[in-house]
Amino acid sequence: MPPCNAAPGQFVVDSPRSNTLAQVSAPLNISWHYSDLTNKQRFPARKVSIFYQFADDNNPKAEWKLIADVNRTFTNYTWTVPSAQDGQYMVRLVADDFDLMQNPSLTCYPDTFPAASSSAKFKIMNSAPLANYPDTMGPSMGGAERNPVWLGIVAVAAILVFSVFEVWV
Repeated sequence: MPPCNAAPGQFVVDSPRSNTLAQVSAPLNISWHYSDLTNKQRFPARKVSIFYQFADDNNPKAEWKLIADVNRTFTNYTWTVPSAQDGQYMVRLVADDFDLMQNPSLTCYPDTFPAASSSAKFKIMNSAPLANYPDTMGPSMGGAERNPVWLGIVAVAAILVFSVFEVWV
């Protein structure tokens, strides 16, 4: 077997990204590809395990929970987000249960084997975020008396009323 860590391959997590907002009970696409250093002919993984974790900076050793084991040929998975507290989360991809972070008895990744990899932190929310709509009304001026268009209309109407009133008087 070649020396460890000389040229380890790696999973590259494409999604979720740091700007992803996932909602509980909604689907979330998890996608990935292998780095160029991964030799899939030499080390064909039998399975890819997908995990998730609450990304709490105060608890860096929080438990990774299994989402699914998928076929090694897959490069995406649609996950229905389970009930979870609002906050930052990460997903992690592991080939053939070979993860140095979760198994301290392992010392290194074999050369060109796909090393485990985690996503950027993304947000899971229990309720849907409020939709942003453009403000088509503009800022409030505090009433019609301060709006120049209304002020002009009121002035013209006042002139007409006084003109009619003077004619009748």
